[in-house]
Amino acid sequence: MRLSRPTDAAPTASRHSELPPLSLAIGVACALGLTLIWAMTLQRIADEREQAVAAAMESNANLAIAFEQQVYRTLKAAEQVASFAREQYLNHGDTLDLRRWETRGVIREAMFNIISIVDARGSIVRSSRLPLNVNYADREFFIAQRDITPDLAHDVLHVSQPVLGRVTNRWQIPMSLGMWREDGRFAGVVVVSVDPAKFTDFHRQANLGAGGLLELTGLDGTVRGRKIDEDRGFGMDAHDLPWFQRRAVAQAGSFVDNGSLDGVPRVISFRTMADYPLMVTVGTAFKSELAPSQARRHGYLWLAGGVSAGLMLFTVLLMLALSRQRAAAEALQTSEALFRATFHQAAMGIVHLSPEGRILLANEKFRAMLGYDMAELRERTIFEIGDPQRQLEARLYLRKRLSLDSADALPEMEKTYLRKDGAVLWVCEALGVVQDRQGRPERVVAVVQDITARKALEARLSHDALHDTLTGLPNRMMFHDRLCQVLESARRRQGLAAVLFLDLDGFKEVNDTLGHAAGDELLKQVALRLEECMRAEDTVARIGGDEFGVVLASVAQEGDCEQVATKILDALSQPFMLGQQEVRISASVGGALFPLHGQSMDSLLARADTGMYAAKHEGKGRFCWEDKESPIQQTTHPTRPVPTGPADPA
Repeated sequence: MRLSRPTDAAPTASRHSELPPLSLAIGVACALGLTLIWAMTLQRIADEREQAVAAAMESNANLAIAFEQQVYRTLKAAEQVASFAREQYLNHGDTLDLRRWETRGVIREAMFNIISIVDARGSIVRSSRLPLNVNYADREFFIAQRDITPDLAHDVLHVSQPVLGRVTNRWQIPMSLGMWREDGRFAGVVVVSVDPAKFTDFHRQANLGAGGLLELTGLDGTVRGRKIDEDRGFGMDAHDLPWFQRRAVAQAGSFVDNGSLDGVPRVISFRTMADYPLMVTVGTAFKSELAPSQARRHGYLWLAGGVSAGLMLFTVLLMLALSRQRAAAEALQTSEALFRATFHQAAMGIVHLSPEGRILLANEKFRAMLGYDMAELRERTIFEIGDPQRQLEARLYLRKRLSLDSADALPEMEKTYLRKDGAVLWVCEALGVVQDRQGRPERVVAVVQDITARKALEARLSHDALHDTLTGLPNRMMFHDRLCQVLESARRRQGLAAVLFLDLDGFKEVNDTLGHAAGDELLKQVALRLEECMRAEDTVARIGGDEFGVVLASVAQEGDCEQVATKILDALSQPFMLGQQEVRISASVGGALFPLHGQSMDSLLARADTGMYAAKHEGKGRFCWEDKESPIQQTTHPTRPVPTGPADPA
């Protein structure tokens, strides 16, 4: 505030020297008061506008971080499903059935409309949907994967522009992983398709108000998904949009846009994703953000105008100004209360940390996830409630995010916390740094998402793909894999290994007489007895139906295989209790010894299978080699009598 210069004081005093001193004092006081009030009013308006814009930018920046994490998790889930499907196809392409995966719930992500395996010519060879007579050789996702060098640096999920699906006849965003043979030849792609609307479903979790904008855009300038209020769109060109142009200068930022998209001014926050050529944008209507400040602005102007109307109203207007100031303070308190309510009611855990990792503030979601109250959390650092084995990794991650050059730091990390009750909690954690006016880190905002269910799903997917669902034993796929490993080990050490095939004698009668439920229970009990007969390094698997296979990892001498077979026959000859019914069965066992009966897995399996049928032909309940002229003498185990009952095996 600047008053009259000293050189002007003398003429002014001369002109008003005849005025009563009280009038002069009132005039001077009025002038000073008016000057002070108008200066304070204009400053207040400017400050509140600046604070409203800053608060909107900070809120939108946090929403952009949360939106980025949702998109990141969606892409990671697609990448994991595609990678798993690729591995299964390259290793077991003849038996891969994606439609069966979907029917049995192996693929449980509802957002993926279709998963397909495309060969090197662009033709679909496996798909979770019909038909298969579709060619994708001209699609962007196929060409992009075909033309890159097959190495780990380029083995990333390619997110294509939206296309009209040739199988689903709906608009989709294809996401693909390339496949290469061991000799480097291109083998095709795995493509996972997602509805563009799925990327903007985050709008339901965050209230952006009327005119709110949510957008996912590729760095190629094509919009993957955009939502304004309830209107959705995709495929638009974003090159002329200010936030797309600003991305070339800064990876993330916030600014006020003058309505370049649709004529609606907005507060915009954008972020460029670290691992994918994508950017996310969040916008709220500028008018909505400044509505409270604009309403108070008019009040301030009317107040200042009333004060200038006359000296007699000065006192009244001053009191009114104080009253309006109190109203503004209450409005700010209400706004702060709204922020706190939003903070504590967020669907994700949010934690404010000091740069050293000390917990300053945590919302209710985070406290509920960990089981601590706020007082207990303030006594701990973020590292003390994490996995003790990964504290150093967590400290390095925080230090990298706080560094001046944090572009190389991952936007998020998956880690474990230990709840107060000792349970392990898997989370996906993203860190955002808040800087002071000098650009120094002031505090860290951690957004924490519970992913324990997803981790359990990953473990379940891995187990279900390699194990029999009824008995829990390894399935045929894992049986072949274990046998290959054992044969390779035996070749290196020039030792012996063996494989046994066994088929249950009398199982069909149990099924026909007591029903399939009893048959299933019998298979479970057989599996337990077979496991008890094996060493830790051996493998017993259910091949299918009532057939089982055994891999003996090491055999000291030729007779050991017969001893194991005899042990199995003895174990299975004991009675089984199925509810209140006692049944007896036996088994026919065939075997093959490496390297005496064959060098390859196929030849050994064929010899063991033939031996099993020879055992059945010679009377069941016994063990046979395929060839009686083998260096190992044929061994038999006679079948024990089976009492008449519900299950009277043949």
